[in-house]
Amino acid sequence: MSIIGLGMDLIQISRIEQTLIRHGERFTRRVFHDYEVRLANTRKKNAEYLAGCFAVKEAALKAFGDFPGRGIPWSEIFITHERTGKPVLHFEGRAKALADEKGANRYHVTITHDGDVAAAVVILED
Repeated sequence: MSIIGLGMDLIQISRIEQTLIRHGERFTRRVFHDYEVRLANTRKKNAEYLAGCFAVKEAALKAFGDFPGRGIPWSEIFITHERTGKPVLHFEGRAKALADEKGANRYHVTITHDGDVAAAVVILED
């Protein structure tokens, strides 16, 4: 196996928090997958969680080498979690088609938060 792409992104959590205040549900529906929104709504620090999700989406597009992308909807790039809490990266729709086109069969993601920053790294492998 070899690495097809590597992407990294970081974002200020307060930026996502302000966007949530200004645009609320319109923003979350446009950017986040239903799973991410449902999980965020169960968390006390939902802006922190959504900032991590947002960083994953940008890192994935960078790993594709197509940032800012081919008009791939943000919500087609999303994470779920294993029982251990480990994030699992998923693509659907146009994002999945691009992953297939690039030959990406394995996806790796890590997310971290510190203070007002959320960061993510995505690795795509064949």
